[in-house]
Amino acid sequence: MKKSRGILLSLLAVPFLSLGLFSILSDTRTVSTDTGNHTFIAKGEIPSGYDLKVDKIGNDSYDIRIEDEKGNEWQPCDYGKEVEITITNADGYVRHEDSVVQTERDGEGIRFVTDHFSHYALVSLNYKDDTTKFNLLPNGTGVYYYLDDSTGTLWLYGEPGGYIYREYENDGSAISQIVDQSLIKEICFTKDSSKIQLKNIIANYFADLRNMVYFDGSMFDLSQATNIKSLFRNDTSLKEVDLSGWDVSKAEKASFLFSSCSKLEKVILDGWTLTNCNDLAKMFDCCNKLQEVSGHWTFTSKVYYTTNMFNRCYLLESIDTSGFNLSGCIDVSGMFNNCRKIKTIATDNWGVYLKLRMLLICLIIVIV
Repeated sequence: MKKSRGILLSLLAVPFLSLGLFSILSDTRTVSTDTGNHTFIAKGEIPSGYDLKVDKIGNDSYDIRIEDEKGNEWQPCDYGKEVEITITNADGYVRHEDSVVQTERDGEGIRFVTDHFSHYALVSLNYKDDTTKFNLLPNGTGVYYYLDDSTGTLWLYGEPGGYIYREYENDGSAISQIVDQSLIKEICFTKDSSKIQLKNIIANYFADLRNMVYFDGSMFDLSQATNIKSLFRNDTSLKEVDLSGWDVSKAEKASFLFSSCSKLEKVILDGWTLTNCNDLAKMFDCCNKLQEVSGHWTFTSKVYYTTNMFNRCYLLESIDTSGFNLSGCIDVSGMFNNCRKIKTIATDNWGVYLKLRMLLICLIIVIV
């Protein structure tokens, strides 16, 4: 699809309010919209006598609900149920309140499952009609952006071979320096975008986006990135991020990567191989709600610093440390300081001296 084609469509779902005691029967409801040739399908154990209602609101949004002929609305979570919503001839992202939810895409359209429609569920379809809204990203070649301030979505479009190149950290091209950082709630890609390569020094590039709740990492190529320090630092609304499969083999610095992401609960780093990294200090420092760093990821004996790497990750329970090679570390002080819920740490590649040192630190923590 060419960049100049398509439409931007947003779909809003309103509250499914509770109803009284009704017998629940399996049923599938279908309704067609009057705009864009979309068909809305709700599938689940929907009470008999209730139907799917879709009303157009404005130019780019729809009010979706399940109700009976008297206007009584039904909320599936009140009965431990889930409803599958399909929107045909559509492809995009689904947002429930302020969180983007799992969306399946196929030839029919987009599909998501929900048990609760409290206030709004927003579906932002990533087609772009008015390309005049897009601007060339500073320090970028073939990379364009558009901030939809009505939804908080920062749309990115990359031409084939598009990349972002930075010579130094404070060159003025970080996202927070380009647009009003307070407006960004999510970073997504247009359907027709190619992968965007982040080259050289990308330190702080997505930092200080304090209202961002969703980050799509699937379309970024970091194989030429040498410095990812503080990449998401101070993104204080981000709860979960999937960066699995990123090629970070050339990154030399990853310190402060998620530092002070105070609402972050889960990070997926599966497949990360930090072959050339020497600094991981404060990588997750002050991630107070972090519970899990998922996936198998590795770094080598080139790492010198893991100082306060997981400092004050009070809720951290699960992390695969089997790929951590700390035999070359100079400073590991405070690496797991105040990690009160971790039960097991694999130390196979840590070296005898470091194991004894970490054991002593753990004993001191227990005694104190």
